[in-house]
Amino acid sequence: MNKFCITKSFSVLETIEFISNNNERAVFVCDDCNKIIGVVSQGDIIRALISGISVYHNIKDIMNINFLYIKEYNLQIAYNLFKTKNITILPVINDNYEILNIITINDIYNFLEEKCL
Repeated sequence: MNKFCITKSFSVLETIEFISNNNERAVFVCDDCNKIIGVVSQGDIIRALISGISVYHNIKDIMNINFLYIKEYNLQIAYNLFKTKNITILPVINDNYEILNIITINDIYNFLEEKCL
């Protein structure tokens, strides 16, 4: 899970590097208690840079606090969200917004392959 989570103290540049390393086009912003407080996608970063934000700017100012999540690990529900919302990563959280699991596009691909076999 660590490769998908950053803290709100990350800079835009550090976030770009993190996203580059996880290959999922987004990261989750978490507080010190592993509670998700936002999401930052490549698109969010591109829009911020176009608007003049520096790569050294703090990521908390561009993170999206309205994000998709599910509360149970269900690949069928996740597949529907991936398909309709064009996402590549989805957190599974509990009632306290703590991340329990992460579903990636590769998990969805594997799910679809198993359904077809």
